[in-house]
Amino acid sequence: MYSVGQEGRICKWDSKKMDEPLLHLDIYEKNTSSEIAQMEIIPMDFAIARPEARRMLIATFENSVYEVELQDNELKLLYFYEVHDSPVSCIGFLPFFEYAKSLRDQFSDSQLNVNPLVATNCVVTTAFDWKIKIFTATDLKKCQFQLEYHKDFLSCMDINPVNPYLLATADSDGILAVWNLAKKSSSPVFHWKAPHCILRLKWSDNSEMLAVGDIHGDVQLISV
Repeated sequence: MYSVGQEGRICKWDSKKMDEPLLHLDIYEKNTSSEIAQMEIIPMDFAIARPEARRMLIATFENSVYEVELQDNELKLLYFYEVHDSPVSCIGFLPFFEYAKSLRDQFSDSQLNVNPLVATNCVVTTAFDWKIKIFTATDLKKCQFQLEYHKDFLSCMDINPVNPYLLATADSDGILAVWNLAKKSSSPVFHWKAPHCILRLKWSDNSEMLAVGDIHGDVQLISV
């Protein structure tokens, strides 16, 4: 398993021996860009690009996403992308291809025709600029589309464990929004207002409920 610390160190761990990481990489030391090397690189969130689990994407405080890959038993910094105009608060991997393939296998004998070749795995980011951006997993240089609904900085998000097209986002003003990314609509399919800033979101395993944690430590279960 992996972890990312506030000092910018990425570690790969053996789950049976947690006293010392198997591998580590310091983003700050490896980034030699003259424009960005002197800035404080604080990771905000990270995502493992499935299914190979050898590629990691780290969202950072200085507006960028870093791409790290396990190569020859060594963690290597491949690229960094400036994807927002403000700190990137959350990042997630959207396994659209695997989801489409599972639907095709499940409904192969029915009239439902699901072609996984038209579904491309994507990456979603949220930021302090109030925006949600969707990229293809193989190209973070160009945003495919973006969603703008929140009126304050995005504090958290969670991807539905059953249907990755369902995305929940929340902001510091207490607004919860649920999106159906298959529709590419500019409006969420569900929204709700909490009394305080929302800091954490988590879908239930059956994908029908959302646990919403606010800044005062209260947790509410929302039926979606």
